[in-house]
Amino acid sequence: MKTAGTSVEMALEPFCAAPGHRVVEATPAIISEYGVIGARRGPANLDKTGWASHLSAWDTRKLAGPKVWNNYERIAVIRNPFDKAVSWFFWANRFKPVSDADRVSAFRAFLKDKHDKGYFKSAADVDFKACHIRGLPVIHRYLKMEELRSEVDELAAGWGMAPGAIKLPATKTNVRAKDKLPVAAYFDQASIDILRRGQDWIFRAGRYAHTPHVVERASARLVA
Repeated sequence: MKTAGTSVEMALEPFCAAPGHRVVEATPAIISEYGVIGARRGPANLDKTGWASHLSAWDTRKLAGPKVWNNYERIAVIRNPFDKAVSWFFWANRFKPVSDADRVSAFRAFLKDKHDKGYFKSAADVDFKACHIRGLPVIHRYLKMEELRSEVDELAAGWGMAPGAIKLPATKTNVRAKDKLPVAAYFDQASIDILRRGQDWIFRAGRYAHTPHVVERASARLVA
């Protein structure tokens, strides 16, 4: 969640559809001889195929079948956990905005609540389930949101395509539009420790520093 995954899905969608296919953000699942496009946004709530956004790795393997699962490259997008956590908080509160004066304390309470309820690495942890089966990592290649344009170009180069050949749309970028605080301002030692433990696997996968003080907002650097 909150890693520009929708943008990457939309960028790669033309490879899974008939020539001339029009890419839109909200779509039902489309299954054809060209591949599978998972349902996104509103249509995902009505999906009957099983192919919808934020699938677990277990469900993806089951739906894709062993041949595809074992022979295709598995890609996931990650984001610095400190920046991602703030974005997650804003998304969770998008319909009940928190005042500037209360935002930092509300964020810390939000993370503490997730930790106290055992969210991280549990059956409810969407990110962990998308990248692990029975606690073991199954992703071959992680793309870092902070460097997404160059990461996608590198992916395309492996397919014999020129830089910029894969268009990367920017979606859901206005949720934190009014947030002027630096990422580090949201954290105290307790909230830092919660993420270091709960999302240690993301820190390792992206080789991210264990401090929020050098973190910038990835969404501000997302280039279409």
